[in-house]
Amino acid sequence: MKMRGKIYLFSTVWLVLAMVVITVAIYYLFESRLTEREEAQAALETERIAEALAEAGGAVPTAQLLRAYLPAEGMIRIIEGENDSSPLVITKDRSTASLPPLYKTGQSTTLRELDGRRFITATFPAMLNDGRLVTLEVTENVEDTYALLDILRLVLFIAALVVLIPSILAGKTLGDLIVKPLITMTKTMEDIQKQGDFQRIKLDKTSDDELSQLAATFNRMMDILEENYEKQEQFVSDASHELKTPLTAIESYANLLKRWGAKKPEVLEESIEAIVSESQRMKGMTEQMLELANHGTERLERQGVILNELVQETVQTMRQAYQRTIIWTDDLEKVVVYADKEKTKQVLYILLDNALKYSDEAVEVRLLMMKSKAGFP
Repeated sequence: MKMRGKIYLFSTVWLVLAMVVITVAIYYLFESRLTEREEAQAALETERIAEALAEAGGAVPTAQLLRAYLPAEGMIRIIEGENDSSPLVITKDRSTASLPPLYKTGQSTTLRELDGRRFITATFPAMLNDGRLVTLEVTENVEDTYALLDILRLVLFIAALVVLIPSILAGKTLGDLIVKPLITMTKTMEDIQKQGDFQRIKLDKTSDDELSQLAATFNRMMDILEENYEKQEQFVSDASHELKTPLTAIESYANLLKRWGAKKPEVLEESIEAIVSESQRMKGMTEQMLELANHGTERLERQGVILNELVQETVQTMRQAYQRTIIWTDDLEKVVVYADKEKTKQVLYILLDNALKYSDEAVEVRLLMMKSKAGFP
């Protein structure tokens, strides 16, 4: 199940459960309070009738006295014992008399039903004028009162719908609000995978919630990935460019060894020295590029470098590697500079490589001493 469905299901189920618990609790609380009130009123009325019987003392016939206290839709009975088959019954509705008699020696209240109608029966022990102890039973129809519970059920049902429907729609909206940025992020990732470019998620500047922070984090990650990708491309480009010259030189001297190495010792020595030198330089450049790729900065190892010798060595290597005419003119005496020897040599290789690449004529290299405008060398 997708996250959106889980959000819908979770919010809807828990909301429905909460509404059911609340409505059921309200209904049963109201029903309990209503029943307690009706039972208390029935018990009080029965006790009052018993007191009236005792006060009459036989001056008024029992049936006549009880008729004066007869409920509008109810019944009064005098039960002389558990086996009394013909109790005194006072009622306007003879169907009520079909309720079984309740002979009790104490006060009690009971909720009963007859033909779908609800009644409350209260009993109270009473003394007749001839000294007999009987049970006074008063039954009252409470259907109209309990009809309020039916209305309450309908009201609670409608109220639950009124609350649930907007809440479910709000849950759906909330689910869409939560899932939409995730869907956008997923689509962006898929586009990146298909197209190979680094896309960003549009941010809502007015929002500062967790989803916006997630989108901002995703964009920052894309920035880092794009930067690393560019560094990787730059590294590959630099590596292919920087390593081309020493590899060409090694290949050229190897071919020279193959042709003349066995016959000319001086060629053998020169070629071996050049191959070793270019191999060491290539190793150093590889380490430098790896360090640059990992840390983004280069360390300079400054030392005194005789520039004349460095230029001459570079010219000799490039001349042999590319089999081109390179004229080296040294008009200066020994020139010492404070620089990184390998990187200075690398610059010279780049300059000569570009000169050879973009010109078919002989290349002339001269070392000159320039003065600044301020008069300093």
